[in-house]
Amino acid sequence: MYGKRDQTRSDRLAEIAKYLEWKSAPAGSQAMNELEQFLLDRAIKHDSPTLLFNLAREYLMAAKVIRPGPLVVAKMVGTARRGASDLTSQLVGHLLTEELRADLERMLVVDAGLGMTALIQRLRR
Repeated sequence: MYGKRDQTRSDRLAEIAKYLEWKSAPAGSQAMNELEQFLLDRAIKHDSPTLLFNLAREYLMAAKVIRPGPLVVAKMVGTARRGASDLTSQLVGHLLTEELRADLERMLVVDAGLGMTALIQRLRR
């Protein structure tokens, strides 16, 4: 009989979650809003999507929240990274003169003779 009904898996998951005192996190819930803020706060400091995904997973486990599907979390990571980039631009954009912007752009151009950017060359010194 077990597994004959379509709802068996979700019924059991709900029972186990209740027993373990875990909660679900539907879209728009407080738990998801808190995860969004958590990711944005971390994305300001870390740009790695893998790291942010793993931090989200650890956060949800610590908060006893049933993780939404990996695609949902991956999209949240992408949104947090874009938000962090926008926020960084707002906070420091006024400091970047046209001359400084041009210098920064030149540091990212690959020098054919060196086979690397000026930035990499400076970092290796």
